[in-house]
Amino acid sequence: MRLLPATLLSGAALLAGCGGGDEREASPPPAPAPSTATQEAADELDGCATSQDGEIVQLSVEGEMLDGIVVGDGRAGAVLAHQRGSNLCEWLPYAKRLAGRGYSALAFDFSNSVSLADSVTAAAEELRRRGAQRIVLAGASMGGTASLVAARSVRGVVGVVSLSGPELYSDLDAGAAVRSLEVPVLLFAARGDGHFPADARRLYRQAQSDDKELVLLPGAAHGTALLSAGRARGLFESFVADQTG
Repeated sequence: MRLLPATLLSGAALLAGCGGGDEREASPPPAPAPSTATQEAADELDGCATSQDGEIVQLSVEGEMLDGIVVGDGRAGAVLAHQRGSNLCEWLPYAKRLAGRGYSALAFDFSNSVSLADSVTAAAEELRRRGAQRIVLAGASMGGTASLVAARSVRGVVGVVSLSGPELYSDLDAGAAVRSLEVPVLLFAARGDGHFPADARRLYRQAQSDDKELVLLPGAAHGTALLSAGRARGLFESFVADQTG
C-alpha cells in the first residue's frame, strides 16, 4: 500500500484545470445534443467524434440508448467515464492515446435518466463483446464514483482509476463499494479541490484491496484536468499496463 507524496506534480501545470467547489467541472464542453448515431454510421458525435476516430456505438441501459465510441481493438481495454456537465469528448484524446499503445478504449455519454453504474457496466460488457479480456474502469468525478461502484459486478475488471471521484454521488456510495472491492484501485485528487481530497483519503482508508494507491497533487485541478501533466499521465498509464499485463 503506497501513499504518494503531494510533490509529484507542479501546481502550475494543474491550475489550468478548474477551481474548487462541489462536483463542479473544469470548463465543460456544451451538453451533448440529441444523437441519431448507430453502430453502422455517424457523421459526428457530440461535436468531437466521427467514424474516422473510431467505431460509433450505442449502449442499451434500462431501455435507453447511450452514445459511445470505441477506439482501438486490443485484448486489454479501458472504459472512460466522464464528469458531470461534460460528455465523451473530454476522454476522446486519451482514448486515442491508449489505442496507440495497443488497448481498446470506450468513451461514452452518461444520461441523467439511467443508472450511472449500470452505464459503466454496459460499456465494459461492450468491450468484452469485442474481445477485451482485461478491463480497467477509469472515471472523472461522478464517473470515478460510478466506476468504483460498477467494478463490484463487472466481469473482467482488473483495476479502477478514480480522478476526483466523490465518496457519495446521487444514489452511489463509493465508500461501501471499495469495502468489498478486491481489484487494484488508484485514487487521484488535488489538494486544493474542495472536499474531493478528503473524499479520496476516506476511500483510500476504506478500500480493502491489497493494491491501492492515493495520489494527492498540488493545485485545484479536477477530474480529467489532473492528467494535463505528463507525470500524472505516466502514473495512470503505468497502472493500466500493470493491471492488464
